[in-house]
Amino acid sequence: MLREYKHSNYDELTDMLINEGIPANEHGFEEFKTYVLQNRQEVEGFFTYKFEYELPNVVHFCVKPKYRGCKKAVELVKYLKTIVKKEGLKQIIFHAVCDKKYISKLIEGYFKVKPYAEQDGNKFYIVEV
Repeated sequence: MLREYKHSNYDELTDMLINEGIPANEHGFEEFKTYVLQNRQEVEGFFTYKFEYELPNVVHFCVKPKYRGCKKAVELVKYLKTIVKKEGLKQIIFHAVCDKKYISKLIEGYFKVKPYAEQDGNKFYIVEV
């Protein structure tokens, strides 16, 4: 089940991002639009986006390691696409941090795109929904 972020998930989402090497001062899930994928009482993953250049820009896309795999990531991407479409939009900006190669593989494999830019090892994508 996908739902909007609740502050009661703050500690769990913070831990997830810190475990991915993202320092607390770069966490944006309280500031921007965040949705949480939850099964019963457990968070399996979440995504956060903000608007830049009039497009949703994915700030965080995280699946807990014990749920990590193509199936759960694709499920989260499908929810993201549905939400973006409901907002009347047709594109999303993604970026993949250089040391998170699995994110690049997910974006390139699922959306069949190549990065439009690379900087400092990070890859940037505009994908159609």
